[in-house]
Amino acid sequence: MSIRRASTSYLHSLDNSLSFGTQKRKYSNVSAGLGPAQFLISGSTWTKPTNVNYIDIVLVGGGGGGGQNTYAGGGGGGVVTYIKKFYVGNANTWYYQLGFGGDAGGTNSGVGISDTNSWGEAGGPTMFGTNSSVSSFTYSSLNPINDPTILVSPGGGGGGPGGNFGYFAGTGGGSGNGAGSGSWGRLSNDEFWTTGHGFNGGAGSGASGGGGGSSTETGSAGSGNSGGNGASGPDLLAPLPATFVNSASNTITTRFGGGGGGAGASVNGTGGIGGGGNGGSVGTPNTGGGGGGGGNGGSGVIIIWEHTS
Repeated sequence: MSIRRASTSYLHSLDNSLSFGTQKRKYSNVSAGLGPAQFLISGSTWTKPTNVNYIDIVLVGGGGGGGQNTYAGGGGGGVVTYIKKFYVGNANTWYYQLGFGGDAGGTNSGVGISDTNSWGEAGGPTMFGTNSSVSSFTYSSLNPINDPTILVSPGGGGGGPGGNFGYFAGTGGGSGNGAGSGSWGRLSNDEFWTTGHGFNGGAGSGASGGGGGSSTETGSAGSGNSGGNGASGPDLLAPLPATFVNSASNTITTRFGGGGGGAGASVNGTGGIGGGGNGGSVGTPNTGGGGGGGGNGGSGVIIIWEHTS
């Protein structure tokens, strides 16, 4: 059976070997009999143990980059998706790609979705599936993402520069901005536009950028000379450990998808809980945190629990 991709909600319960399940209300409603959490912070394949047929899985898209210029908006946090009792008994090798953190405005590396040198780049999607093309994904080779057997958690939108709107990634988290709240999504490298599923970034003012939104909250507006604060990402609660070591060898709090803080003329906004960077700072790697105004977004992560009973 094909696997339906995650929708606007960030928690799903589905047993894809039988039928689609129903959405649960709280993260505390987690599967019993799970092994310890495995954090995938690098690499491209996961090998299923012979005695495991189901996993619980969290996918976090890459955080969007903050915009360029003094009063830039913060990047949006990557989308956080939790899927319960996902059937993996149909293949031994599973392929994945961790969403890249979007570049800040002015960098323009061309890896993902970016508008100009001024807008922040949207974060990359985090993906998991049996199709080997997942691990070599680019927007040009698989664009748009239309394979229903691939689990996808989109990246956050890039922040806007001073004096301009920010943008969403296609179905991604909200974006910060320099003049008004982010409202539209850029998908397929200029091919078309679509509304995003994340929450908007906060509005900017004359000398401040708004904070980046997340998949659950709106970023706050800038005020006067102070940048807006980034939105906090969802709290997954148990059974996650309190901390883990990311790809930068830093021990960090297990929280994901916070928006970046906006840059202000005198006070930078604070990044949202979940790896969002303060204004002028980068998002934390492997959290999907948005970059603060002028900073790159943080890369994504995948977390797997193997069902042991």
